[in-house]
Amino acid sequence: MKISQLKSVNAILLFLLLFLNIGCQNKTEKSDLAKLNLQIQMQNQNKEIVREVFSAIDNRDFNKLKELFSDDFALNAPGVTQPWT
Repeated sequence: MKISQLKSVNAILLFLLLFLNIGCQNKTEKSDLAKLNLQIQMQNQNKEIVREVFSAIDNRDFNKLKELFSDDFALNAPGVTQPWT
């Protein structure tokens, strides 16, 4: 092999090692990004539930509230003798 060919091969190997190194780092970053995306999706779902709750309260839609709350939910408020279930 000529010296110019060896330099080309060395350059290619260097780039391959560089991309492998970057690729390994990206796996960690992709994992962190996936976790962040799941957290954002959960936060958006929670926001939508809260919006539905306040909308049901504004519209006095108690059946919708019962759908949104868990089966063991009970609302205790001052001045109310029995909790709303």
